[in-house]
Amino acid sequence: MKEKLKIIFALAAVLAGIAAIIIILGNAEVIITFMSLTFGVMAIIWTIMAYSSLSPGSSLRSYTGYFLACLILILVSSVWNGIVGLLKIGGAWKYLGYFFITSAYLVFVAAAYKIYYLGREFGFQKQAGRIKEAMKRRG
Repeated sequence: MKEKLKIIFALAAVLAGIAAIIIILGNAEVIITFMSLTFGVMAIIWTIMAYSSLSPGSSLRSYTGYFLACLILILVSSVWNGIVGLLKIGGAWKYLGYFFITSAYLVFVAAAYKIYYLGREFGFQKQAGRIKEAMKRRG
């Protein structure tokens, strides 16, 4: 219970800080853009750490690589959209952000296909069915 209260208090403090910054600076869009970029960079750092701790050649490391590529593409898309918004650039430059986010989705599709193929190849669904049946019999 104490841990949950700490988490709730921390989230409330973060939200209050964000609200204060928005009120003081007045431009919510720019502030939210920079905060989301901060979280994106943090996610990339943690993913790189996870990637480097996994065994070379393992499928989990491969999927982590896909995840890292998606994070980077999403971050680049966010940076680009932030630049376009700050500089009020219009026209065709705006579409470059769409290219980055579409590329991220395509990498997600490739990763999902690899996971699907792995599941089909090794028949995990059959094993999951057996596990469910065994659990029903137990209790």
